[in-house]
Amino acid sequence: MNNTQEDKHYPAVMAFMNNSPALVNNEKIQQFSKDVAQAEVEFLSLLASCDKSAEELKLIDQRLTQLKTNRSLAIQQGDECRISWKDAIKLNLGVLGQESKELRAKVTESEEVAFEIDELIKHAESERGEVLVYAARNTSAAKAARMSLLRACANLEFEKLFVVFGAVISRAAEIKRANAIAEYYLQGTHKFYTQTEADVSEIINYEFMSRVNGINFDVASNLHAESEAIKMCHRKIPATSEMSELLKSPIRLAKEIKQIEGK
Repeated sequence: MNNTQEDKHYPAVMAFMNNSPALVNNEKIQQFSKDVAQAEVEFLSLLASCDKSAEELKLIDQRLTQLKTNRSLAIQQGDECRISWKDAIKLNLGVLGQESKELRAKVTESEEVAFEIDELIKHAESERGEVLVYAARNTSAAKAARMSLLRACANLEFEKLFVVFGAVISRAAEIKRANAIAEYYLQGTHKFYTQTEADVSEIINYEFMSRVNGINFDVASNLHAESEAIKMCHRKIPATSEMSELLKSPIRLAKEIKQIEGK
């Protein structure tokens, strides 16, 4: 492509991507930004609930461990008293001796303590079951919320791409450089088009915009179509750092969604 004075318009397109009133004022971008914020709040709230459930389970498990230890000690003490009581019966030749009565009382007390601890253990295990159910629901909801957040982020990133490509198309028409713009963006993949700027707009729309826009931002179920569209876009755009960064987010988000749904 010849270097002309008009070629200097291209950096303006790059600048447009980085700091553009069109991006700020775009209604879809504003809506998608709100969706991202709302999805993030929901996701973080559910994460906090999951953390709380995990902490509750930890405390319940600690209590159960202590209760079971106390129960074992009570049973052990009762068994020891029972042996001593039987020995005392033999020595006293009956069950009415003072020592026998005291040992029998200790056996009874140990049995009662063990019974009470059993009830506490049952209650703690029931409580643990309820927390587990609650935690499972929150975990499932958090996973779904994370997917919603990723989709919202992907929607936002794709909409930014659409705005940027709209600017590129407008720029092509504005500077009346249809042949140069077509060659610049389509070199290496198609023949060089030399028609009007309207043809350039149609080419870019058909090859990228319509394919990506046609999937209605449904990242999860149309991952392949999106990936192909993004790869096609990436091949046709100069490898500027600005555009590379712009393309990374939706690709990363799409891959992350695919990984999650594969679990």
